[in-house]
Amino acid sequence: TAPVVTGPAATVSTPRPTITWSGVNGALNYEVEVFNLTDNVLVRRVSGIVGTSFTLPVDLTLGRYSARVRAFNTFGDSSFFSTDRVFGYSPSITVASPGSRLPDNTPTFQINAVPAADRYELYVFQDYGTGVEVFRETNLRTTVYTRTIPLPIGRYRYYINAVNEAAAGSTSGNYTARSLDYRVTISERPVVVNPPATTFLLRPEITWTVPLGAGATPVSDIWVNKIEGGTSRVYLRANGVSGTSYTPDIDFVLGNYQVYVRTYSAVDPASASDWSFPKTVRTTTAPKLLAPIGRVGSISPTLTWEGVRGAQSYRVYLSSTSTGNTLLYDVSNINALSFTIPQPLPLGRYRYWVQARSAFGDISNWSPPGDFQVVAAPVLSGPSSSTFDNTPSFSWTSLSGLLNGTIPAGATAYDLRIDQVLSTSVVFGYQMYTVSTTSVTVPDSQALPIGTYRARIRARSADVQGDYSVMLEFYVGGRPIIRAIPASSNQQPTITWGAVDGAASYEIYISNTADLSRALIRVAGLTVNSFTPATPLASGNLYRVWVRALNSANSTYSAWSVPVDFLITDAATTQPLDGGTGEWVLTATDSLLDPLPNEYSISMLPSRIGTTQPIPQEAEATETVDPAVLPLNGSDVAPVDPTAQPADTDTVLSGWNQEAWWDGPATSPDVVLPAVEPVEARKPTDRQSASAGILGALLGLASLRRRRRKDDSEG
Repeated sequence: TAPVVTGPAATVSTPRPTITWSGVNGALNYEVEVFNLTDNVLVRRVSGIVGTSFTLPVDLTLGRYSARVRAFNTFGDSSFFSTDRVFGYSPSITVASPGSRLPDNTPTFQINAVPAADRYELYVFQDYGTGVEVFRETNLRTTVYTRTIPLPIGRYRYYINAVNEAAAGSTSGNYTARSLDYRVTISERPVVVNPPATTFLLRPEITWTVPLGAGATPVSDIWVNKIEGGTSRVYLRANGVSGTSYTPDIDFVLGNYQVYVRTYSAVDPASASDWSFPKTVRTTTAPKLLAPIGRVGSISPTLTWEGVRGAQSYRVYLSSTSTGNTLLYDVSNINALSFTIPQPLPLGRYRYWVQARSAFGDISNWSPPGDFQVVAAPVLSGPSSSTFDNTPSFSWTSLSGLLNGTIPAGATAYDLRIDQVLSTSVVFGYQMYTVSTTSVTVPDSQALPIGTYRARIRARSADVQGDYSVMLEFYVGGRPIIRAIPASSNQQPTITWGAVDGAASYEIYISNTADLSRALIRVAGLTVNSFTPATPLASGNLYRVWVRALNSANSTYSAWSVPVDFLITDAATTQPLDGGTGEWVLTATDSLLDPLPNEYSISMLPSRIGTTQPIPQEAEATETVDPAVLPLNGSDVAPVDPTAQPADTDTVLSGWNQEAWWDGPATSPDVVLPAVEPVEARKPTDRQSASAGILGALLGLASLRRRRRKDDSEG
């Protein structure tokens, strides 16, 4: 009687299954035979088995098998073989990849090899919606397969079949074993395209490309981290951004950033891509230079620039392009938006850059270079506002020097220009001097005629021409220049004038404008260039003052200064001209007072002393003389010494004896006087001449009064 095989099961997954059967009466032992039906080969035939089970001692391979058993008695007789027990061996079929998430829409399937498998089959289905099949590959002869057609973002299910193809002579056909189901999400990353690795924009546009499956209107999330030293913090997040670009709504300050993007699937809304690989962005906005640019009139200019967001300090780099880009300054840790050059720069061309640095060590790009030229004018020194010296000397500050203590730079020549100021025009470049030194003296052969001049100096080098200095105006001839005198209630105002080079002393003459021929104050021998009346002047009057200087070289007087009027107000009653509470000042200037029309003419006729009746005689001839063309000798112009008193006085003009005005007629651009002889030659010799002179003066004053009344009525 044949045994009955009861095991193994129809399909086994263990490589060494146990074969079991029912016992036969009288059997001493059993023989088991296992045959590989797929490969058509005998696996094992084992005899002498005591018992009713047998475990294969070798591993099975993928395939279909049959097992049969027969019994032997003590005499060696055998039973018939049992009916074949057919079973299949399906080993565990696994894959190495892909796993649960795959940021690659052309996945590679890596199958762990199955012994005896001749080929593999791959089946892929959607794991969302209706779960339709996506694709299949049924003839994979290797354990690796890469999908060449991209898969959209989404969830997928797949399994693998291992196939042992039937060998020649096999009667059972191919044997196929199936793996468990595997699931994978295709999470292909977007690719961040912009911003570039370095940007100067505070709000750079972020752009990216989306993977397959994002749809016509992709939706993405944006994530930006800021790297701060060894740490990273979230700087910006924006969710649900439509399209493929995004402009931040906050500034990217100086520093390093990492930009990430992820995109949602349009076919499987529950799925999103992985975050993109980080796009590292360096925001390196360079400082914007403000000044200096172009020609600069300072030898110690201040470099200024606009601040950079996120910057803690700045670095300045300055070089001289006139000397081949010689480095002058490289200064870091400037906690301001400006830097003043600490040492004077020679005349020349310069270039500078500025760089920003954050608190975390992030460094911006260098700014575009800023070019400037130091064209500062030298500081000119020369004669005072007035001088007797017609060959004056000039000196000025140097605009050359050594860069870094060794490289010569700066001005190589200086141009001194002297302009002559005439009454109606200016002769520019009346005299020109070009020297390499820092001083010039006008030579005797080019001595300056009496008059007003303006001097300027400029520096030059091989590549730069500097600006002209501030004008130095002076008068050759020693005529003082009186400073403006503000109107005030001070009855003893201090009158000042510019010092005159070469002056031994000064003479001052003050009169009331109501009677310019009468000297209220005349003082000579002043050794300072200021004067304060010892006796108070009357309030409410307008006064006029002249000053002249005595030449120390030849003891001759200069021309009288341009007169200056000043008002002494009545503090208790006088109001400002504008009717308000402010102050007002009457100032005399050259343009207003020099020259004025010859308005008045005083006849210098001899008069009789001691009576009001003139002695009949022919009046002395008079001559109208413009004070501007009078000789500079003081004996021929201007007020006389008030200490020279006449012997007698006229009873009608008794007050005139205070000034003895005929000894030297008071002259100004407002008073036209005759040409007269020196004082001693002009003193009257008798009463008749004196009386006649007084009478002539009265006639002249009467004419003056009539003209004033006429002017007032016409006005």
